[in-house]
Amino acid sequence: MFNMQFSVGQKYCNRVPVTLINGCVTSTLNGTNNNTAVMPNPFQDRFSLKTNGASKYSVVNASGMLIEENKVSGDSPVVLGDHWPKGLYLIQLYSEGGISIQKVIKE
Repeated sequence: MFNMQFSVGQKYCNRVPVTLINGCVTSTLNGTNNNTAVMPNPFQDRFSLKTNGASKYSVVNASGMLIEENKVSGDSPVVLGDHWPKGLYLIQLYSEGGISIQKVIKE
């Protein structure tokens, strides 16, 4: 198990424990945000992100490159992933309680 540090622009986010197999991220330990739903996961075309309490999200690919970031409201789900290539992505959810990470896979 290794620690990866993700950055959004010039800001660095929390270090996240990850498992690497052949140089690819295969698993992460999610944060404490248990009020987040990512459906379906894995996904083929797009997925819905519904969160309760997060104010912003950012998405990084397995290489750590920022793919997308935006504000989010707990009232309505956000649909993501339709223009992403196949692969593993980490969704960072920012809230008053800190940052939580959700892993999603596009097949």
